[in-house]
Amino acid sequence: MKKLSKLLIVTALSSFALSAQAEGWYVQGDLGYSRIAEVDYDIVKDNVLSQRVSVGYDFANKFRVAADYTNFGTAKTTYENLVDVSLKIKSLGLTGFYDFNINSKFTPYVGVRLAYNKADIKASTTNTYSRYYTLSDSASESRLGIGALAGVQYDLAPNLKINAGVEYNRIAADVAQAGVKVGIRYNF
Repeated sequence: MKKLSKLLIVTALSSFALSAQAEGWYVQGDLGYSRIAEVDYDIVKDNVLSQRVSVGYDFANKFRVAADYTNFGTAKTTYENLVDVSLKIKSLGLTGFYDFNINSKFTPYVGVRLAYNKADIKASTTNTYSRYYTLSDSASESRLGIGALAGVQYDLAPNLKINAGVEYNRIAADVAQAGVKVGIRYNF
């Protein structure tokens, strides 16, 4: 996953350097506050800091498409005061956006995101009578997911925008993420 994300970023940046006309292309970085929850079992519920880096193309200020690498962070919890659970989620996604052009410096948008998500799960417990007896287990799982985004962006300069938005991602059948993000976008 790490090699694939680096390859995606290097390929996108190389295409900018080799392109004779980069108009329409953009890069964006977002930071956010997310809530990750395991839906069916109610074991993991935690608020985490999430980060996203995107490379996209703007089709005439109405439709956009972006490829992204998202680190949803690591959610940690203790289940029934016995088991420490850690859930780390990373994602490669493709998002389609629709920008509502209202002839203002503010532009509302909505989007749909398809993603390849990878979750690393770790669980451990320590014997309450002896610190020397510890059991632990870990697993890694990958799933396709879908999400929805909405927000507003503001034009700081002709090629520079800031944005704020909300999102919901169904990471797997039993894991969901909801959060708010703020970011900055540079159009070439």
